[in-house]
Amino acid sequence: MKIIFEKEYLEELYTTGKATSKKYRFQPEVIRKYIETVDKLRAANRIEDLFTQVSHLL
Repeated sequence: MKIIFEKEYLEELYTTGKATSKKYRFQPEVIRKYIETVDKLRAANRIEDLFTQVSHLL
């Protein structure tokens, strides 16, 4: 899936792991989860890939 960042600091946060502006400070855990989430979006080929499969748990 193609990711388009609307805010420059979000793209910077994803690519470098931190934002240069002191206005956007985040805890390391939040940054790690953000990067993981964007990676999941990039790995998805279609929107259905993002849905969790819970039918096997029933």
